[in-house]
Amino acid sequence: MEQFIPITQDEVHTRGWDLVDIVLVTGDAYVDHPSFGTAVIGRVLENAGFRVAVLSQPDWHSKNDFQKFGKPGLFFGISAGNMDSMVNKYTSLKKVRNNDAYSEGDLPFKRPDRAAIVYSHRAREAFKDVPIIIGGIEASLRRFAHYDYWSDKIRRSILADSKADLLVYGMGENQILEIAKRLSAGENIESIRGIRGTVFLTRENEFFDDMIERHVTNQSAIDSRERHCYNEGISSDDPRFASDHLALGRIAKRDWGYSRILDRLLLYERRIENSLYKTINRLKQYQVIRQIQLDETLKPSPSVKEEAAGHSQPAYTLSDLKKQSQYAAAHLGAKPLMQGDYNNNPACSDEENKANRSQSQALESTKGVGTREKSVTAANSLTG
Repeated sequence: MEQFIPITQDEVHTRGWDLVDIVLVTGDAYVDHPSFGTAVIGRVLENAGFRVAVLSQPDWHSKNDFQKFGKPGLFFGISAGNMDSMVNKYTSLKKVRNNDAYSEGDLPFKRPDRAAIVYSHRAREAFKDVPIIIGGIEASLRRFAHYDYWSDKIRRSILADSKADLLVYGMGENQILEIAKRLSAGENIESIRGIRGTVFLTRENEFFDDMIERHVTNQSAIDSRERHCYNEGISSDDPRFASDHLALGRIAKRDWGYSRILDRLLLYERRIENSLYKTINRLKQYQVIRQIQLDETLKPSPSVKEEAAGHSQPAYTLSDLKKQSQYAAAHLGAKPLMQGDYNNNPACSDEENKANRSQSQALESTKGVGTREKSVTAANSLTG
C-alpha cells in the first residue's frame, strides 16, 4: 500500500506483474487521495489482492492508450472523473471553460465530451471480449432515461449509449469488489445480477421469462407443485394438480402483494408530507402572532390630548391579535389550514413559550414610560 497504483507499463513490470486484472480508466489526473473515486476503488481492489492499474486521461482518439497495459484479466472500470464531463467543460450558459481543476496544471480539454461513453467505446474497440463496468457521478446520474440540458433532448440510459455490461452507481466499493470476486471465480458477466447498487440492460420480458422458468417449467418447480398438491390433499385427477396455472396464480398473488406494499408506502409518504406541511403552516402562524405582539408593544402612547384628558386607547386583546394574525397569514401565502383552530388553540400557551410570554409581560409593563412622561410635560406647558 506504500506504492502508488501503477499508471505506466514500466511500473507494472516493476511490481513483477505480467498482466493486470483490472484497468481503471478515469478522466481526471491520477491523485492518490480519498476524495478521488478512482483512487478509493483502486485501493479497495488492491487490498483484496487484485492487480490494478490506472489509465489516467487517455487519448480517446484511438484505442492505443487502452491497449497500454495489455488485456485485463477481469474488466475495465471506467469513470468520467469526479465531475460530469459536460459540467466540467461547459458553463451553465454553454460557454467553454478555460481550465480544468481536475487536470494537471488546470489544463483544459484533457477529456472528451460524455467521457464515460467515449472511453467505453474505445475500450470495447481495444478488447471486444473484456467486460466493461462504468461508474462515477456521470454514470450514476444518467443511469435512467433523462433530460440532457446540453442537447435539450431526452436521452436514453447511458448504459445503452456506452454499451457497457454493468453500471455501478453511488458509493461503489462493495459493488465493484463483489463483481471482481465473482468474475475471478469464473462467473460470466452476463450472469452477475441482483447486486445492490448496480444497473444492467435486459431484453424485453426477460424478467418475466426468468420467473416462468423458475416457478413453472423448471423441474424443481414441478416437483415443488406436486409436493404442495399432495400436502393439500389434492388428488392426482384434480385439474389443479401440478398445473402451470397454479404457479402462475402464485406469481400473480405475489405481484399483487408487492403492489399493495408499495401503495401502503406511498400512503405513509403522503401522510408524512401532509403532517410536515401542517406543522410548517402552524409555525408560520405562530411567528406572525408573535411579530404582531412585538409590533404592538413598540407602538407610541396615545396622543397628548387623550393623555391629558385621562382618556386612553383601548388595549389590544389576544382575540384581536388572533384575528390580525389570521388576516396576515393569508396575505403571507400561508395556507389557512389552521384557521378553524384559532378559537380552540391559543397562539402562545404557558407550556409552549414561557420565556417569550415573560418577555412580553415585561415589555407591556414598561411600554411607553419615557414617552408618557414627555407627553405630560408637553400637556402642562400647553395648559400653562
